[in-house]
Amino acid sequence: MYKTKLNLFFCILLGMAVNLVFSQTKNDLFIQDVDISGDTSPPFEYCQGSVPTYRIEFRQYAGSATLTLSSTKTIILSVQHIDPLQTRNSSVTISQFNGLATELGIGGNAEYYDWNLPSLSFVNPGLNQIILSYTISSTESIAALTSSTFQTIDVNVIATPNINDPISNSVGSYVAREIDVCEGTDVTYYATVSDYTAWQFERRYGSGGSWVPITPSPTNVSSFTS
Repeated sequence: MYKTKLNLFFCILLGMAVNLVFSQTKNDLFIQDVDISGDTSPPFEYCQGSVPTYRIEFRQYAGSATLTLSSTKTIILSVQHIDPLQTRNSSVTISQFNGLATELGIGGNAEYYDWNLPSLSFVNPGLNQIILSYTISSTESIAALTSSTFQTIDVNVIATPNINDPISNSVGSYVAREIDVCEGTDVTYYATVSDYTAWQFERRYGSGGSWVPITPSPTNVSSFTS
């Protein structure tokens, strides 16, 4: 008789404890998508020296309560940047999303955070890998504090060409040299070949486009704005 009452009392206490845990606030956060400097999908390719801006889209899984950011409840966002020569790390504390928003609901709701990182510019050419991770930091009692890592993002970084290399190849009766310049770069060219009195400069976009003459120059200088 006493044993039955004791077991029943223990079960009631256990049930109360379970209900207490699940009655606490639950924020099950995840990163839905990441854009880099306005590009919404791979392949990601940028010039050496470029400074990336990451737009991170946050959502919550069904069953979560509304996430309200404050001075005591923040998202700690971290990035690991791995290039052929070094690994660098940085982090930021998020207390509000874009547009000063502080709340994130569930379902179709999404909020964004733009993160500009001059300290993690693309300094070394070749394959660069970006690994984003986050955790929720809070002084509140929370049943599920999410901590997770977003998938690795591959970025191809194009080396800055040496535009001071001498002209070395011939085109018919002319001498010429082709160099690659990253999009968005304002360029001034100086031709230093001797025994010539006029020069013509041409440009094309990408690797398969047609060459378009730039106004022939009576001097050895030509420039254009990308």
